[in-house]
Order: sequence, then C-alpha cells, then structure tokens
Amino acid sequence: MRDAISHASKAFEDSGSAFHKHFAGAHKVHLTDVSFSDNAKYTIGLAVKDIASQLGLFDHEITKRLTGEMYWLEESEDLVIIFAVPEIDADMLVEIPRDHWWFKDADKATQ
Repeated sequence: MRDAISHASKAFEDSGSAFHKHFAGAHKVHLTDVSFSDNAKYTIGLAVKDIASQLGLFDHEITKRLTGEMYWLEESEDLVIIFAVPEIDADMLVEIPRDHWWFKDADKATQ
C-alpha cells in the first residue's frame, strides 16, 4: 500500500493551477463523504508523520490540515488529499488508490 500511494513529499508550488494541470477532470470531495481502508488510514498516518518530520512540526499540526481539499480523479478513480503547507509555500499530496477508499453511500448499498 505504501508503494501504491504517492509519497507525501510531492510538492506543488501553486495548488490551483499546478493541481488542475496534473489532475484534469478532478472533482472536489468532502472528508465526510468517504471511507478509507485500514491500510489507507495507516498510510495516511505515515504520510502525516513524514510531512511533519520534514517540516519540523508536530503530527497534530499536519493532521489539522487533513480537513483541507480532497479530489476524486474520475479517470483513475483515485482520491487525492491535499495538505496545505504554508511553511514552504507549497501543497503536498497523498494519492489513495481506488481500492482503498469509497464513497460512504456505497457502504449503505452493501449493507
């Protein structure tokens, strides 16, 4: 799973134009609308620790930023979580493969 998720150290200088240039067709998603596999949750935790370590911050300072922007990439069905990192004037991202996240409405459909 860790290999399947892009390293959190991918930085974009400008979250707006750089993100849309690399991820055309992305749809904004709210954290409350999705669920993650246990493996994805673990890997997101590792990414948070990695980003915090690189910046000399505490994990909780990065975790607060998880409520930022998330996008569903329709073509690949992957989910991208963007962490705002003003300390380095960039954004960092974690890409979650489609098998490790789903819309919560899908949970209800399978119950």
